[in-house]
Amino acid sequence: MTLSTFTNRAILTSIISVLGWVTPAQAAILNGGFSNGLSQWETTGDVSIFQGQALLTNASSTLEDDFPEPAGKFNFSSTEVSYIGDLETFVGVNPFDLGEYATEGSALKQTFTAQAGDILSLNWKFLTNEETPDVFGTNDAAFVILKNLDSAISTVIGLGDTNGVFGSPSTNLDFLAETGMNIFKSQPLAAGNYLLGFAIVDDFDTSVTSALLVGDVKLQSDITRTVPEPAMTLSLGAAFGLLVLQKLQQRQKGYF
Repeated sequence: MTLSTFTNRAILTSIISVLGWVTPAQAAILNGGFSNGLSQWETTGDVSIFQGQALLTNASSTLEDDFPEPAGKFNFSSTEVSYIGDLETFVGVNPFDLGEYATEGSALKQTFTAQAGDILSLNWKFLTNEETPDVFGTNDAAFVILKNLDSAISTVIGLGDTNGVFGSPSTNLDFLAETGMNIFKSQPLAAGNYLLGFAIVDDFDTSVTSALLVGDVKLQSDITRTVPEPAMTLSLGAAFGLLVLQKLQQRQKGYF
């Protein structure tokens, strides 16, 4: 091996090494826009797709939850809702984390890997046939769950409930009340593996339906981590500089 060949390889190795240091790892929520239905997601209970969003309800498929409406009118998947104990296990939370008097509901989940500083964002809407605001102690509620699988620590965050701010219904799902479309953003995440879950639960009773619409679920990466550190930038510049200098020397000696 000639000195020139050895030098070229050394320089290229340096460049590749530096590039390897600054290339960020990829992390994403798969099918977060639900363009492929519920692909990449696991579900329990009544979960379906409505206008490019996931729709979760706490409606039975066989009982008259919203009398005088017929049984199953607000169950859109024909799948029976899950009992609260099964629901808590499904999304990896402790008993009563989804409400002290929660009875049943539905959920959706996916696992993902986050880089330090990633932020989870999503759109959501809460829909209900319950009284708003709640006056009977039947405060149905919707949650987002973030469980760090490395530390086994779960964070349960309430999205909407029957004491929220409601306006005139804007969907054709026939619920009596709906919130507007809201945006949720998490705090910056620690690097690690996570379970992401969404849940809607009945509170106190098992009648009268509420629902959660979720869409545009994604990770917003911390863009600062993709910028090379000054030392890395200098190393990369030096490597390119050496390569250019050697090519000039070869040309002066008549090598091509």
